[in-house]
Amino acid sequence: GISFSIPCDPCINKVSNCIDEKVACIHNLEKNLTALETTLEELRAKRDDLSRRVATEEDIGHQRLAEIEVWLKRVATIEKKVN
Repeated sequence: GISFSIPCDPCINKVSNCIDEKVACIHNLEKNLTALETTLEELRAKRDDLSRRVATEEDIGHQRLAEIEVWLKRVATIEKKVN
């Protein structure tokens, strides 16, 4: 009879490489998500500290700076995007 062979190594290597890339992507995703959660937690703490200081200053008659208002709005926007 007639026999023939099909080289499977290139195909297997391609699939293996693809799987390796997907696993690396998932691993990085988990690491990036953890970093994002940590950074967001730190940002919220800074926002809370700043909000308390602003409230204290407003209680004694000072006005909130426009720069503070812009920063607080940016934090709110970031929170919405992350959540």
